[in-house]
Amino acid sequence: MNRALTSLSLLTLSLIAPTVLATPLTVQGSNTLRLEYYDNSGNPAGSPFAFEGGQAYDEFTLNLRQRLSPYRNWQAQSSGVFNASEYRAQRRNELLIERWNIKGECGDCFIPVRAEVGDYQAFFSLGTLQRSLKGVQFEVQPNLHDNRDHSIQLIAGANTRSWREADFNDDQTVGASWLIADKQLGRFSLNFSQNQRNIDGSLKQRTIGLAGKTEWQMLNRKFSLETESNYFTGDLNNNASGLDRDDYGVFLQLSSKQKRAKGNYRVRFERYGEDYRPNGAIVSNNRRSIEAHGSWRFDSGLRGRGRLQHFRDALESDNPFDTRTLGASLSGNLLGKNFKRVNGSLSGFLQLSDNANNSVDRQTASLNTNINFPLISAWTGTSGFSYNKIDDSIGAGDRESLNLRLGAIHRIAWSGLNGQISPSINLRKITTTSTSRDTSFGLAASVSKGNHNVSMNTRYNQNRPGVAADTDIANLSVNYRYRQKRSTYGIEFSQDNRDPVNEESSSGMRLALFWSYNFDKTFRTKSLSASEHLIASPSSNLDILIFSHGQQLSKINVLPQLSFSQLGNFMVSETVLLNESDQRQRLVIRQVGDEVDFSVLIIDFDDVGNLDSAAQIFEQTRRLLVNRYGAADTFFERGEFDANLAAQVNSDTFIRIMQWNTDKGILRFGIPRRLDGQVRMELHYAERFRATTDTLWSVEEIQ
Repeated sequence: MNRALTSLSLLTLSLIAPTVLATPLTVQGSNTLRLEYYDNSGNPAGSPFAFEGGQAYDEFTLNLRQRLSPYRNWQAQSSGVFNASEYRAQRRNELLIERWNIKGECGDCFIPVRAEVGDYQAFFSLGTLQRSLKGVQFEVQPNLHDNRDHSIQLIAGANTRSWREADFNDDQTVGASWLIADKQLGRFSLNFSQNQRNIDGSLKQRTIGLAGKTEWQMLNRKFSLETESNYFTGDLNNNASGLDRDDYGVFLQLSSKQKRAKGNYRVRFERYGEDYRPNGAIVSNNRRSIEAHGSWRFDSGLRGRGRLQHFRDALESDNPFDTRTLGASLSGNLLGKNFKRVNGSLSGFLQLSDNANNSVDRQTASLNTNINFPLISAWTGTSGFSYNKIDDSIGAGDRESLNLRLGAIHRIAWSGLNGQISPSINLRKITTTSTSRDTSFGLAASVSKGNHNVSMNTRYNQNRPGVAADTDIANLSVNYRYRQKRSTYGIEFSQDNRDPVNEESSSGMRLALFWSYNFDKTFRTKSLSASEHLIASPSSNLDILIFSHGQQLSKINVLPQLSFSQLGNFMVSETVLLNESDQRQRLVIRQVGDEVDFSVLIIDFDDVGNLDSAAQIFEQTRRLLVNRYGAADTFFERGEFDANLAAQVNSDTFIRIMQWNTDKGILRFGIPRRLDGQVRMELHYAERFRATTDTLWSVEEIQ
């Protein structure tokens, strides 16, 4: 693998190096100095902060871009940190280069070619390879004179957290993909990847597969057929039973879309054998899935969705486990045209789970509602209700939960101040062998004036678990930002208190000061040429690219099809932009007068009965976006998915960001940090963003 990596690196640099001498050069980036202080008191086990005292680090990002012609360009990106913090990185008092990438493209060469070296995203297919690597990627587009477009991609790299400790002999991947695009037949790709890991010896895996997508029109409908078939061979572990295994994976999806996007339907089949475990694929082995999905948009703007799903796990064992799900949802104007300002969603599913030897017989019922409605004056009410019941006929796993959330949002517009305030109350009851109750009171607010912005979130929770000690929990988070030309100054404060009955209380505090200096005055990529960017032409009738900065709301044709609630300075619609995702989605538009300031698609990690992990949900969503908008121009990753995802996100040890430059702004997708600690995915479309390492970029006002 090292030989392949070296060869591809030299080839990549030979393509990029001649462009370095050309001018002009666009330089962007930021440098952030952050000083933090942590203090714990009482029982240290109750504090969210593991280390006390002063912590500090200085991190930077640097982007270089140069366009020689409409078809020739190169760019370089790097990020790193000088670390003196026990939270930021394992190594202290050292300069760490965490990520770098150099990319070059020559579209008018004899053979069009694109190459990059450093950190990059390797995308073949969900069943073969989708992961970040450190190494090289090389692509050529030969003209074979057969009226088809061809693209051949070669990759070599290793999945490792840092460059300083990178071991390219461990978890190394090499691969190739040949993509053929035919105007009549569609797109087809032949994919090959090989992975090698050193776990008390060398474990090798190979995956080869064929994927395709073809589309056609019939009876005023557009049909799409997607297929993928892969063969896997290699080692799973060091045991004799895990060596030299082989298996296969199959994916098939047929979609149908009515003109004017009123009705959409799809059926899906997947099967991955017990030994189908490519390192880098985003699938569940030993599972067969059969799914049918349908949606319909009514003239009123109300949208209905339904699904039937059958998952069989432990597929090749003597005791397969079956999960059958019937789900449905409504979103938009739930109460009809006479209540246009009432917007919300209603969703639920019924799930039956059992296995072959009859040791499991479980039924799950779930119902969720979220409704926004007008109140008096400038107040808007928000409500959410969820009910979940598990009826375990054989075991002792019965569970019933109720959750009720009531809130309101009031817009603030006074003496140059703009913002909103949002009080809320949340009641939760969970019954298993005992009953636990939670009562939570919250208050969120944000206000801005000129270059000043401050936001806060506080919550008081009475936790009554029934079998353990009653505990009162109080949290406060405050964030202040002041922007002056190219600099942003900030203060962050958070306080967490836990007071268990008859036990020692605990308290944890964090105070952070930071100064961020941006090299780019406009905080975004300077517009060089439309050919360099993703053209903001939506791929469907409803796409976030429609809602670009400065767009007049009165001229957006799809708005009458949607039902919006006014939440402070934001228009919020319970609607679906990504049809292949079953997660709850909300379209959010921040308006200034009759214009769009920025737009956001919020995608929750809610349990919808699909059995997928948070990592799989994120990767599937990311793949949907790559299919729609193409490969991202930049990406930034830190940390790995695990059971402590929320804690990692809120401590800045987990970051996922990818961005596309468009001719009208920047499209950013990831998992931002929030003052309320909520973890969700967000897709933003804005004119500019703060530094990539500034993780508080969520639309805090929408909870």
